[in-house]
Amino acid sequence: MLGIFEKAGCPVLLASGTHPYERIAVPCLDLQASHNALESAMDISADLFNTIEALLAQPSKYIGTEKEGEDYDLLKKTVSDVALAYRLSIRRVELPGNPIHSFSQALDNYNLQVNEINGTSNGGRLRRIFYPDIPWSVVRRAKPSSLLIPVIEEIP
Repeated sequence: MLGIFEKAGCPVLLASGTHPYERIAVPCLDLQASHNALESAMDISADLFNTIEALLAQPSKYIGTEKEGEDYDLLKKTVSDVALAYRLSIRRVELPGNPIHSFSQALDNYNLQVNEINGTSNGGRLRRIFYPDIPWSVVRRAKPSSLLIPVIEEIP
């Protein structure tokens, strides 16, 4: 799957029979990736007149660092900023617990998820066990159709 995505270099729709896309979810894991995925979802929503919800994983109160808390606050602000820029509403859904499990369960209620995905593999089997690729794990476990947006490289 990674090979196809790397070669395509354009958005890829993994259809799983959940059309019509009335409810769109954007799992927000990373600040830049979430911003790009939200903008893509807003573009789709403008044509289809559907609802968009941003799924946010709350950092753990017990093992979360201060930086994770700040990143979480920035993610919430990014969702609000994108909604304001497009003059549409995005409902924030804040989910506790492991992001992979909580997103996968929450995505059962949606018809389409929009993710920005990095096409490169992140190492061997042992590395994938200890450092899982969260966006790909969410896509693999979720039931709705997935629109995968390639990473937009910043030009220096």
